[in-house]
Amino acid sequence: RLQFDNVEVRGENLVVQSDFGVGKTDLDTRFKLNVRGTFDQPRLHGFLDVSDGTLTYTVFRRMFEVTRGRLDFDGEPGRPKLDILAETSIEAPRAGAGRQDDEFEDYAVQVAVTGRIPDYKLTLSSKPTLPEIDIQYLILLGKTKQQLADEGFGQSSLELVSADIGSLVSQ
Repeated sequence: RLQFDNVEVRGENLVVQSDFGVGKTDLDTRFKLNVRGTFDQPRLHGFLDVSDGTLTYTVFRRMFEVTRGRLDFDGEPGRPKLDILAETSIEAPRAGAGRQDDEFEDYAVQVAVTGRIPDYKLTLSSKPTLPEIDIQYLILLGKTKQQLADEGFGQSSLELVSADIGSLVSQ
């Protein structure tokens, strides 16, 4: 039986590029991990920090800059604690505005992921402040729910989109 007795693995400038169904990552990381236990039941202790990188949702062509990223491992490899913050800027029409350039507003949108996998918490915020449902609509469609309703989207269409937005954003 293969046994690990505190094997230390360190790295700087490790590039992590991956696809995850609705998007992809391109991250620069550093890590320090200790492996203990057996091959069948490894125990992982340490951290992985993201020093720079992007997260791109290809479905709706939205790129987020990862401004803070850390995974802390304290035993079970598949259950690290997450502390991730990603940001993007979205330009959207002002409420009730026409089609002129000065009728747009820039929203700074943040997506925070905290907690332990698989029970993590996803928090959306924006400046200027919007309700979370409007932030979801901004991320996916580039407009708030009310702006879409003002443009003639029916309530049933908005409810259908709302059901899908939550699952896409959390991936």
